Amino acid sequence: MAKILATISKLNTETAYEFKQRCCTELRDVADCSDSAGFMAIGRFAMTSDGLLEVTCLWGLAYPELPAETCYIAGYCRAECRLKYLKSGDKP
Repeated sequence: MAKILATISKLNTETAYEFKQRCCTELRDVADCSDSAGFMAIGRFAMTSDGLLEVTCLWGLAYPELPAETCYIAGYCRAECRLKYLKSGDKP
């Protein structure tokens, strides 16, 4: 089960690019603090209406569209690396 490490919501004053920059910065900061947590990987996710984390690369700065206005950064294990949707633990 993936563990949500951070939740970032787009501010009304931010452009999509600024929001993505903030998500990237937060991802780096969270990854730096999570070295010893035992995760196989840490990534950016959108949340589905079913409460699952959707594995997507669309948060990257090269993509013009936002997959959602809330970005979830989560750590996950090796067994989850090939899944398209991840179940998550409690939100921070």
